[in-house]
Amino acid sequence: GQSFSFQRPVLDLVAERLPATLTLAGVALVLALSLAIPLGVLAACRRGQPADSVAMGFSLLGGALPNFWLGPLLILVFSLWLGWTPVSGREGPASLILPAITLGTSLAAILARMVRGSVLEVLGEDYIRTARAKGLGPGAVLWNHALRNAWLPVLTLVGLQLGGLLGGAVIT
Repeated sequence: GQSFSFQRPVLDLVAERLPATLTLAGVALVLALSLAIPLGVLAACRRGQPADSVAMGFSLLGGALPNFWLGPLLILVFSLWLGWTPVSGREGPASLILPAITLGTSLAAILARMVRGSVLEVLGEDYIRTARAKGLGPGAVLWNHALRNAWLPVLTLVGLQLGGLLGGAVIT
């Protein structure tokens, strides 16, 4: 159909904006995964210790800060006060930093909680106890057995969140 605002076909307008949307969603997802996976695994392996509290504190803070507040705050600090990044536009990699951080932190918070819960659930299974009884080290048990089976719920949530990123909103 025709856009009422631009008097152009809607498909053309979507096609113009799709590369920027895919780029931003991809960078935000990579940022979220690179934060969430190590934090979630660390929190699960150090359950009840200070590292768990710090990781889950980040998760709580990242989930509690709304994007509509975090985005302007990041612009105010890093663009206007410090002048490190552009305020808006699509002028290269620097213009992706603040929007990706804004979208990625809330997504990382959700994913870190899911990774922690999934890894904790898997670490209590019988096959993990059997792997430990066979003499495998903690790293081998974690990487070869626990994480392999903990990815399914995490990947399901990543797929749902990716759809939210592409649609313009993060599902919380």
